[in-house]
Amino acid sequence: MGKRALVISGGGAKGAYAVGALKHIVNTLGITFDLAAGTSTGGLIVPLVLLGEMDVLEHVYSNVKTKDILKPRRYLFNALAKATALNSVEPLAKQIRNAVTQERVDRLLAMTDKELFITTVNVQSQRTVYFHTSDTAKTTNPEAQLIRMTDRESMLRAILATACIPFFMPAIDIPGGSDQQYLDGGVRDVTPVQIAIDNGATEIYCIVMTPTEKKVIDVRYKTAVDILQRTTDLFSSEVMLNDIQQANRHSEDSMYVEALRKKVQGRFNLSDQELDDLFTINDPALPNPNPFADRPGVKIITIRPETEDDVPGKTLDFDPTRMRKMIKAGHKKAIEVLGPGERHPV
Repeated sequence: MGKRALVISGGGAKGAYAVGALKHIVNTLGITFDLAAGTSTGGLIVPLVLLGEMDVLEHVYSNVKTKDILKPRRYLFNALAKATALNSVEPLAKQIRNAVTQERVDRLLAMTDKELFITTVNVQSQRTVYFHTSDTAKTTNPEAQLIRMTDRESMLRAILATACIPFFMPAIDIPGGSDQQYLDGGVRDVTPVQIAIDNGATEIYCIVMTPTEKKVIDVRYKTAVDILQRTTDLFSSEVMLNDIQQANRHSEDSMYVEALRKKVQGRFNLSDQELDDLFTINDPALPNPNPFADRPGVKIITIRPETEDDVPGKTLDFDPTRMRKMIKAGHKKAIEVLGPGERHPV
């Protein structure tokens, strides 16, 4: 039986948009998830979604300010020379500690029917690393690594690491992670759809914070830091689009092959074994005689803002007024995509 998964991309303060969408998905429609994967701000959100702590998420993404997330280094040149980032993330670490309590970690680790994946990047190895809570975690990406979270400290550090945008925020050491440094998983995997598919998801609710429509915005960037932050957003947008396109291709290909199998089986009255034999090609030139054998069809429901007006401001600009507007925009979009619906148990 396939799993229902939630995947949330990176986006910093724009994670408020995802919280708004989840208010409809979880609170109104009553949809629950077997698996949740998140990168950056998505990595902060998904643990609390699995726990059903929507009130906590809405409070945080309605009230937190930039000073509650970042603490600028006092002297820029000293920061560049003696630290790995422009800002300290002590305030963010405190926010995470307050939200991810020991009691909540215990519940997450005890859930045998729910799986959590947090995306990071190992600075030393350059590999995407998924910190997880699954007994059966796997990945089809030979460049990726899986590390099990076994206690509160490793989970707190993994959630902190996934949110740390390079240059603006420091690399994080994680116990059990080979004592190496980890950063925002968005460097390589902004929208971790594939890890959900690899672990059995056949229905994925994917919330991304990059608008579908690009337009010229009436803003001039006056400092190198502003330009770098804008460039980081553009880079993340490109990685996210690649993630989504790859996942959609997987879904379309697997669903096409499954439909073709059924058509051939019905037309020629073949047994399952005869059908498998027909679709298996034993040729030394092929690395896999049937690459679709273990690829079930995947339905991906994407919720995404239409323009930058839906997710205004900079990624690291946590402004409560703007974030409340983003919550409303995400909620509205979820209703458009999924319908108003009525609450029902799933």
